[in-house]
Amino acid sequence: MDREHVMVRTDTWLRSRVERLWSLYFADSPQGLPIRVRFGSRALYRYGSIAQRKGASLITINGLMRYEEVPEWVVDSVLAHELVHYVQGFGSGLPKTVRYPHRGGVIQRELAQRDLADLEVRGDEWLATNWKAHFARYAPDILAAKQMRAESSGDVWRDWLDRPGLRTANHIATLSERLANNCGFTVTPFQVEWLHAGLRLRSMSTYAPKAGAVRLHGLLADRRVPDYVVDLQVLYWLGYTVAGSSPHAIFAWMKLVRPQFDGAKPDRWARTTWPKFLEREHPLRRLRVVQK
Repeated sequence: MDREHVMVRTDTWLRSRVERLWSLYFADSPQGLPIRVRFGSRALYRYGSIAQRKGASLITINGLMRYEEVPEWVVDSVLAHELVHYVQGFGSGLPKTVRYPHRGGVIQRELAQRDLADLEVRGDEWLATNWKAHFARYAPDILAAKQMRAESSGDVWRDWLDRPGLRTANHIATLSERLANNCGFTVTPFQVEWLHAGLRLRSMSTYAPKAGAVRLHGLLADRRVPDYVVDLQVLYWLGYTVAGSSPHAIFAWMKLVRPQFDGAKPDRWARTTWPKFLEREHPLRRLRVVQK
């Protein structure tokens, strides 16, 4: 591919898109720190970010969106997402209007109130359909390196999870079935499996609705992690399938169906012990596998 003949956008162009979005959809919002915007590095999964840097609010957009194969309205959808973070007090110096930047549909509600919901839907659809091919075209070197790291880390995790004395895949499958039955489910709404987590993942579990799977961080196989901590991960996602994405609604559901379950203990363990446990025991760190 001849890169010299590929049309690319500039940071100045990106700035003009921010100014347009702000004037059309965010003009009623207070302004905090001055907004700077730039194209950043190439990435497969992160489309944009916002952070406070040197007295400004820096919005960084995936460098692969420089290329004009990505429609302008897709870039706008990512910028609008970051501007919602800005007006909600994340990276902007403004007072926070929500506690968490993504939980409970706070982004989607704000976009809908600003007549930007359709833009986000269209942008998400384009990215879901076209982004991987776009990434493969313009970042084959990163793709090859990611594949090599994924294969290496997968081998490390498989070896680690095969060690005697750990919780097994059968254990967590049985656990999820028992908890689901105790909570009134006739059929467990998802399968539970181990996640070969990278070094950057801090969460204990994730839910992939399209795959019908809850994925527990592989380190939870270690029996030094208390049973009640593992139980909470499964219970939380059971509640998610019933009560929706609001953490408050999920915990209210848990209290209703499992009044004997003390959520304070696993929450305390997650806040105080889990970060240190991750740093000390993560298989990829202990075996010096570089994962970026």
